[in-house]
This record gives sequence, structure tokens and C-alpha cells, in this order.
Amino acid sequence: MRILIVDDDEPFREFIASVLRVRYPRINVRCASDGMEALKITSEENIPDLVLTDIIMPRLGGTSLCHSLKEVYHGSVKVVGMSAGLRPSDPVFETVLSKPFNLDALYKIIDDTLRTIETQGDNIIRGDEDTPDKT
Repeated sequence: MRILIVDDDEPFREFIASVLRVRYPRINVRCASDGMEALKITSEENIPDLVLTDIIMPRLGGTSLCHSLKEVYHGSVKVVGMSAGLRPSDPVFETVLSKPFNLDALYKIIDDTLRTIETQGDNIIRGDEDTPDKT
């Protein structure tokens, strides 16, 4: 699984990244300081499975980033907004965590995403085995 953390608050961004790297050592965690850097990272590397993004940032905010990722990757990227106050009226995010948030809430989102990925992987592996023959 790949997670991209996007936040212009470097200490917060690095704290979340370090906590996730300890709790989920097999997960690839990347960071970006704003939406523009996040788009560059996602265009150069593997598509993240989950993006945790601040909503209000310079250059390109979280809502615009979310719209771009959903458009480019056809909705396959799960995007969670994080905000210290403003909750967007745009329902583009899967959910919005209010800062400061309980880490258990974040862990639940990641655990749910991991389960979804595992289920999708199982369906791909089984593929034709579960599909009745139409001939």
C-alpha cells in the first residue's frame, strides 16, 4: 500500500509520516508540502492508494488536489481531507479529519483501506475461477 501525506505544516506532516512508518512498516509513506508537489509525485511514481491532505494550503489546496486526482485516476485514489477548522462543503473527500485528530481514527481509515486492497487483490487473483463459464 502507498500513502501520500500532503500538508504545508512540515512538523505535522513529518509526525504523521513517522507514526505511520512505525505502525505500518510495510507501507510506503511519501510526503508533499502542497498540492502541486503532490501532483508531481503522483505523476512520477506509483499511484497512491490513499492520500491524506490538508484542505487549505498555498499554491494548490486539498480540494483542488482531490478533484485532480479523482479525474486523472478515475476515482481509484481514496482521498481524506484534514482541516484545523474549515470543513469543505464539497463532498469530494471520502472523509474529513478535524485537526487535531485522534490517531485511532486515522488507523481505522488505513486499516479499512488495507482490507479493501486485499479484497480487490483476492478478486483479481480469483478472477475467472468465480465467474461461471458462459459457453
